[in-house]
Order: sequence, then structure tokens, then C-alpha cells
Amino acid sequence: MMRVMAADPSIGTTIQKRRHVLGWTQEQLAERVGVNRSTITNWERGKHFPQRYLGRVEDVLGIRLDRPPDPPVIPPALQRQLDKLTEDERAYVIDLLTRRRGSALDDDAKEAQG
Repeated sequence: MMRVMAADPSIGTTIQKRRHVLGWTQEQLAERVGVNRSTITNWERGKHFPQRYLGRVEDVLGIRLDRPPDPPVIPPALQRQLDKLTEDERAYVIDLLTRRRGSALDDDAKEAQG
């Protein structure tokens, strides 16, 4: 019986983002993992992800998929300012910082390729 991880869109998003950072097509990732391109498409869309591929995909992409990403590092001066905000305001700012951090990493990867 094949063990399948619950459909988790964040796993697919993580796979897709990492593939983009590496500059690979779905076909290139599929070849490295040993699956069809359509399998990669399904994973990236948040459809089933068989547990048996977890280790292989992590090795190929050089990332971990079975744990949440590390929270952003917040400098002490900024943390003091965040502490003055309401919980909703703080969550909004942290979300903005997290999204910016991700896009900055993507920008760095694009520069390294170009």
C-alpha cells in the first residue's frame, strides 16, 4: 500500500519555488527525481504527494519538505516597534516581511543565473 501525504498546497508551492530558484523546468526536475513531468505538475498544484518520494525530492532540491519554513529573523530594534502594535497589525507586518524575504531570495537567484 502506497503511503500518501495529505494534499498540502504548501508542499507543492515549496517544490515549485525551489525549482524556479534552481532555474529548472518541470521536465528537468522530473528527470532528476525519476518521475513524469505530469507528476511534478500534480505535486506543484497541491495534489497527492507520495511519501515514498519525500527523501528523493528533498535530496534533489536540497531542501526539507516535512517541516515548516524557519520564521523570519527580526532585528531587536524592529521587534521593539512590533511589540507596540496590535496583534493584527503585527501579523500583517510579519506577513509583508516574509513575502518580501521570499521575493528577495528569488531575485538573488535570478541575478546569479543571469
